[in-house]
Amino acid sequence: MLATVSASLVGFDLSLEEAARSLGAGPFQAFRLITLRIIAPAVSAGSIFAFIISFGQFDLSLYLGTPNLTNLPYAMYISLRYKFEPTAAAAGIFAIALVVASMVLSSRLVNLGRLVANTRLRW
Repeated sequence: MLATVSASLVGFDLSLEEAARSLGAGPFQAFRLITLRIIAPAVSAGSIFAFIISFGQFDLSLYLGTPNLTNLPYAMYISLRYKFEPTAAAAGIFAIALVVASMVLSSRLVNLGRLVANTRLRW
């Protein structure tokens, strides 16, 4: 999340927030109405990436899981280890589809061509 937000802040023009402050907006209001609206696509793309990364953390879900509730990575492990069911394969396909959908969504939310064009070295 830090990488996507910092990439969107590279080309951020501080004069926009200063103009909002000079027109009577407070610091929080200028941040909420100007800065947050500009970096909102990067925040949402970073949130999607953070969800995808946390989706695959098996060891953490194994240690933090409770006996009453079974999370998806642990249920997939049990299904592959002790049973022979196609549910683990279906969950794996779902995870792959989720990663592909998040990549398409994040490329739509954050215009990657614009970010690359702004950071090219000019000679």
